[in-house]
Amino acid sequence: MKNLLLIIALVIFSIYSFSQSIDDALRYSQSDLSGTARYVSMGGAFGALGGDISAISDNPAATGVFSYSEFNITPTIYHGNTETNYYGKTSYDNKTRFTLNNIGFVGTSKIDKNNWKFINYAFSYKKLNNYNQNIYALGTNNNNSITDYFANEANGTTLYDLDNNYDNSYVGDNAYQSYLIDPVENKPSNTEYKTSYNNYGEVQINRIKTTGNKSDYSFAIGTNYNNKIYLGMSFNYSSVNYTYLSDFEEQDIYKKIDNFKQMQYKNRYTTSGYAYTFKIGLIVRPIKWLRISYAFHTPSSYNMTDNYSHSIQSWGVKNEGNVTNPYAESPYGLYEYRIITPMKMMAGMGFVIGKKATIGLEYEYLDYSKARISSRSSYNEFANDNAMIKDAFKGSHNVKAGFEYRLGQISIRTGASYFDSPYRPKEINKNAYTIYYSGGLGLNLNFFYANLAYSYGYSTSYYYPYQIDGQDTEPYEINKSTNKFIATIGVRF
Repeated sequence: MKNLLLIIALVIFSIYSFSQSIDDALRYSQSDLSGTARYVSMGGAFGALGGDISAISDNPAATGVFSYSEFNITPTIYHGNTETNYYGKTSYDNKTRFTLNNIGFVGTSKIDKNNWKFINYAFSYKKLNNYNQNIYALGTNNNNSITDYFANEANGTTLYDLDNNYDNSYVGDNAYQSYLIDPVENKPSNTEYKTSYNNYGEVQINRIKTTGNKSDYSFAIGTNYNNKIYLGMSFNYSSVNYTYLSDFEEQDIYKKIDNFKQMQYKNRYTTSGYAYTFKIGLIVRPIKWLRISYAFHTPSSYNMTDNYSHSIQSWGVKNEGNVTNPYAESPYGLYEYRIITPMKMMAGMGFVIGKKATIGLEYEYLDYSKARISSRSSYNEFANDNAMIKDAFKGSHNVKAGFEYRLGQISIRTGASYFDSPYRPKEINKNAYTIYYSGGLGLNLNFFYANLAYSYGYSTSYYYPYQIDGQDTEPYEINKSTNKFIATIGVRF
C-alpha cells in the first residue's frame, strides 16, 4: 500500500511535475497585485508613499502617514483567459467573477506632543491572491497514455493484493479495477504493470477548474514623528481556501486501440487554512519631496486541512469476453498539516513633487526555497518534499512602479509590476514570471473620493498532466491573462 503522502500527491493535483505539497508551498507563499483602485493603478508601489489603506498590508508604517480618519470599499470585476497548447492543439477557456477586493478603516488621533504628531490605528481586509481559473486542454497523444502513469503507480504492489485486498484509496488500484492496466506476468507475486492499450493515438481532454483566494486581515498601529519618521507594526490574520476540480479523459476517436472506447479520471480536492503574521515598517522623509521605506514580514505558518477524492471509469473494455464499463472511486480523505511560507522584505522610494505629481518605486524579496511543509504527527514525514522545495525554488525579486499626476481634483495614474519566477534555472518554469500593467483615474472632493482602475496581467507557465518514469511526457503550455476592473469609494472624516 502506498504511503499517504504519495496518495495526496497523485490524487490532488496531477498537472504539476512536483508533489502536491510542494505546489501548495508555492501557491500560498505568492501574492497577486490587488487592493484599492489607486493602489492597483499605480502598480502597488505604495510602500514608501503610504496614505492608502491597501499599503498597510505591505508596510504598516503607511498607517502613520494618514492625517484624517478614513473608510473605503473596493468592489472588483475579475476576468481571466487561458490559452493552452498541447501536442500542437490550442484550446481556450475563461472565467469572470465579481469580488470584494479591499475594505478598510483608519482612525487618526492627533497628539502633537514632543514632535509626535499622530498615533493612528487601522483595520483592513485585502485579497492577496485570486485562484479562480478555468483551463481546457486537448491533444492527440501518439507517444503514451495516462494509463502508463497508472501502471507506474501500481508498480510495487503484488497482483495478489490487487485481486484480493483491493485498496481503493490510490490511483493504481482504481486503474486496475477499471481494466486500464494489466500485470506484466499473470501470477500472484507480480509487482510490475503496463497499460492495457495495444496502441496509442488517443485524444486526451483535460478540463480543470480552480476557485478560491488568499485573504489578509490587518490590524495596524502607526505613528508620525515630526512629519519626518513614520513607524508602524501590524498583526495579520491570513486565510486561504482553494478548490481544484479536474476531469481527464482519453477517447479512441480514431479507432486505434482494441477493446477500448473511453476513460475518465476525476480529481476533487479542497483545502482551507489560516496563519498569523507580524509585520513592521518604517518610512523616513529626509527631505520634503523624498520618502524611503523598509518593511519586514515574518514567516507565516498555515494550519491546513485537505479533503480529496478521485474516481476512474472506462468504457468499451472487455471482461471475460463481455464488454463492460467498470467504475472505481476512492473514499473521501482528510489530511492536516502545516505550510510555513518564507519571510518577505520590502524597500521603496517615493517622490512627492509639490501638489502635482507622485512617483512610487518598490522592491520585494522572497526566498521560496525557505518554504517548508510539516506534519502534525511526524517530524520527518515531509523531509523529501522539503528537500525538493530547496532544490526547485529560489529567491524571487519583485519590482513595482507607479506614477500619479493631479489636475485639480482629478488624478491620472499608471503603473507596472513584475513578479519574478520562483523556479531555479534547471526547472521547466524557470521563466514563469508575471507582469501587470495598470492605470486609472481619481476624483478627490476632500472628504469624499472615488477612484477607478484597470489592470492587465500576463504569464506563461508549463505543467505536466502526468509523468512516467523513464519517459519524456508533453507538458501543457498555459498562457494566462487577467483583466481587473476596480472601483473604490471612500470618505474622510
